[in-house]
Amino acid sequence: MFDTREPTRFVGYRVSRAGVSPGRKVKRRLKKRLRAAAERGPESLARSIASYRGVFLF
Repeated sequence: MFDTREPTRFVGYRVSRAGVSPGRKVKRRLKKRLRAAAERGPESLARSIASYRGVFLF
């Protein structure tokens, strides 16, 4: 059995009684990729944001 009082990480996400949220590495990678997409242009940035929205709003 696992202790449910402490949050744990699973596949890059932090899982706790409060819910599921992205881990630190996921957030850092997200910022890096969004900056790179912004440099490529507004269409690329919009596609990247839409993609990440799907990941975070599951």
